[in-house]
Amino acid sequence: MERTIVAAMTVTLASCSSGQDLASADKAVERFHQQLNAGQFESIYAQSAPTWKANTPKNDTSRLFAAVRSKLGPYKSGTRNSWRVNYGTNANTVVLFDSVYEKGKAQETFTFANGKNSPLIGYNVNSLALITG
Repeated sequence: MERTIVAAMTVTLASCSSGQDLASADKAVERFHQQLNAGQFESIYAQSAPTWKANTPKNDTSRLFAAVRSKLGPYKSGTRNSWRVNYGTNANTVVLFDSVYEKGKAQETFTFANGKNSPLIGYNVNSLALITG
């Protein structure tokens, strides 16, 4: 009986935390799109996690987001279609968005570190407009 109670409490605590991490990630996606539309690529870099900065130099980050902005145009809207919260050594939240840009649709995958401000760890965008636009 005690094990059941402990297990139930653990699941409850984890679900509360995952809700906070998801809400924080959703805000981070909104902030990302605002900064992308404004051409604030250096701000995106500055607010990213150390993992992002270790793997992607500032100039490459700016070139990546400038290309996305140039090919897709301004971000218009999006819908979160999937998400998962991972815990452990590298706790993170992965959010998948179906996004609409001025020049086409895109599927975006964001990975954020769990915690305050959800800094960006990873970003992936798939869109035919990136190839044909």
